[in-house]
Formats: sequence, C-alpha cells, structure tokens
Amino acid sequence: MRTLFVVSLLAILAASLAAGQPVPRVTRENPVAGFSVTIPEDWVMTTGPGGNLEIALDAASGASLALSPALWFFNAPQPPAQEAKALARALELLGNGAKPIVAATGNGDEWELQMTSDGARGPVRERWLCRTERGRSFVVGAMARPEVYEAGVEDVKAALASFRLIPTVSLTFLREPTENAYRMTLPSGWRWEGQIFRSELVPGYFVWQVAAPDGLTGAFTAQPGTFNITVPYCPAGQAAETIILPYLEQKVPGLRLAGVHELPRSAQAYMAAIRALGLGSQPRVDRVFADYSGTVGGTPIRMRLDVVTWMLDQSPLLGGLGNWILVANGVWGPEANFAQAYALGQGVIASVKTDPRWRANQFRTVNDVLNYRNQVMDRIGMDWDAWIRDHEPVPDPNTGERKEVPIGDGDPWFDKDGKPHRVPPDQEQAAKDKGWNRAPR
Repeated sequence: MRTLFVVSLLAILAASLAAGQPVPRVTRENPVAGFSVTIPEDWVMTTGPGGNLEIALDAASGASLALSPALWFFNAPQPPAQEAKALARALELLGNGAKPIVAATGNGDEWELQMTSDGARGPVRERWLCRTERGRSFVVGAMARPEVYEAGVEDVKAALASFRLIPTVSLTFLREPTENAYRMTLPSGWRWEGQIFRSELVPGYFVWQVAAPDGLTGAFTAQPGTFNITVPYCPAGQAAETIILPYLEQKVPGLRLAGVHELPRSAQAYMAAIRALGLGSQPRVDRVFADYSGTVGGTPIRMRLDVVTWMLDQSPLLGGLGNWILVANGVWGPEANFAQAYALGQGVIASVKTDPRWRANQFRTVNDVLNYRNQVMDRIGMDWDAWIRDHEPVPDPNTGERKEVPIGDGDPWFDKDGKPHRVPPDQEQAAKDKGWNRAPR
C-alpha cells in the first residue's frame, strides 16, 4: 500500500509539473562523451551505475523515472541492427515481462526498440534508438512510467530528434586514488585534486577540482555546507551571494555575482520526492544557476555554479528551523569562449561514476541503521558497465598491461608515463611531438 501511495503521489506531481509553465529547452554539448542534445534547461547529466550517461530532471537524486522521462546514452560494441537485437535479448533476460518490438526505422542504418516492462514500482515505457555516426555505434533511449512519459513526450521527441555525435577532445581516464571511490574522464593534461568529505549529516561526498594547465578553465564539486538548527535556512539564490561569493572572492579577488537563474521545477520535484519517501513532511529545497564574473591574470573569466540548498523537514516547534545542507558544482573559463569551457566542464562533471564497491560500502554503513541492502543493484550496475563499455581496455605498447581508455574520436595513445589518452586525428602530430606512442591496432 505504501509503494502504491508513493507511485501515485509522484505521478500526480509529474503531471502537475508538466501542466505548469513550460521550461525552456537548451542545446547542451558534451565534448567528453561526444554528443549534443536539446533538453529542458533544468535536466541534469550524470553517469549511472552501469556506466551509461543519464539525463533527467531528477537524475542527480538517483530517483530517475519518478518525475520525468530519463534519457540514456552509451557507446555500443556492435552495429545498430545487432545492437538492437542484443539489447532486446538482454532486457528480456531481466525477467520483468518485457516484450520488445525491434525494427528498422527507415532513417539510414537506425534501428528502434520499443516496449513496456513491469518495473518494481509499476510499468515502465521505453524507447531505444541504435545508430551509427562518425564511425561510432551508440544507443540513446528514453524511459519513464507511462503517465510521466506522456506528460514529457514533447521533450523526449525533441531530445531524440536532436541527438548527434560531436568530436571529442583528447581525453584521459582517472580513478580516485585514496579509496578507489569513483572514476572520471577529463581532458589530457588537466590536473586533478580531491578528497572525500564526511560529516554527521553527510556519510560520503566527493569534493574535487580539475583544471587546464593554464588554470583559466576548470570544473569542480565543492565541499557541502552542513548547517544545524542554529543557522536559519538560506535559499540557494541568497546563498549564492551571502555564503558562496565571500568564499570565491578569497580565490579570485574582485569576483562579483553577475546573476541568478532560479529552477523552481527542480525544487518542486525534490520536495515532492522527500515527502513521498517519508523523509520529511515540510521540506525546503531551492536550486539556481549562479553566474559570477571577474579577472584572473588580466583575463576576464566567468564562472557558473549549480547551487542547491535543502532541508528535509522544518520544525514547527522551532519556527521552521532545522538541519540543512548546501551543495554546489560549477565550471569556470575565459569570458571570450565560456560556452566551450562550460560544455567541457559539464562533460567532466557528468563523467563522474561512483565505484559500485565503494557505494555498496557506503550503503552498508548507512543501512546498518536503515536495515536495507542494495547488493542486487550493485551487481546489475557492474554487469551493465561491462556490457556498455564506455571505456575499452587497450594494451600498453611498452609493458603489455591492459589499461582503460575512453571511447571517442581517434586512436588510443600512451604518454611517456604510460598513461593512456584518446587522441583525435587532428591532434596526432601534437601527440607525436610530445613523444607519445600510438597503441597497436
């Protein structure tokens, strides 16, 4: 009964969100994963447990399919016809009542798979397109509960029709070195630094920063701010000025807040999910894009942060006070070409994938209190990661050791330290000049 209530509440919310003011669509380029897509401005890109890249309103919360359709993208090891049939077999083997319909679309060498399956919380409608572009086979799909799918069908149509592969930059693959907690893909030559933050309210949170060699372009996930009931709740837009700006000014003197763009649909979605899951009856959530401008070494720069503040419950006995959290990630780059810097930084942010074993350990720690286990999903995630192959193992030409290289344009190359990179054809001469070696074909 509880599950049915939660599903019904989320379905009602999804319909109400769709019936509100339309959310503007934007074209997002991801030169790390190598694609371009037109989506609502408040949708988020994240890497799912299987290595797929997921795009949805609620993707960052892990509650995908609950409030909006979710797009999935992953590279495919086979041509479209074979990949569509293999995907259909894999989905049938899940044993969830799926009866996939597979057919060519007539749009070049494109194949389509459609079905409705019986998920743990009700039926799920799915549509998958298998394509080949720029010599790469890939799959892009859309899925949601039927009523949510219908409410967002125009966004799904626009996204699938606009999805295109674009060139990738030269890339390298990084694993978090202290606990093997996550992996990420970043442009070759960029520097990484990071830590894992833990507090009473946050069992584990990845704090990191990556930057180009000149320091003028980069991306980061900031340490979360955790506040107890002695600190009044601060909406995200206000926090962008009163909490975040003073901290950023320590790093970039003279930085100023150029503007705040509120994302109310995200806030409504997260508050409804908190209520539906029984985590709080009077939650508060705010999400904004905050833009900052300043100068570094004589170069005008711009910074855009995705800022969220949230409180699970407001205490009526304490005048609405309660413990609350502020989280933010962002990108900075030269003002003159910020659009390219933003696309690159967002691609890096979206590439972060939590290691299933680390996540399982974190869940076990939390679930000792909650009496809950998620081992089956972890296992499914590892199987999907191996099947999707968003990275491929390549033997080092010097040592023979097999190392993971991001899939993208160009061939795998190894630098002098034995680190693998994906180098597009127009950047091969630069790789040769640096003494890199191409992997054997």
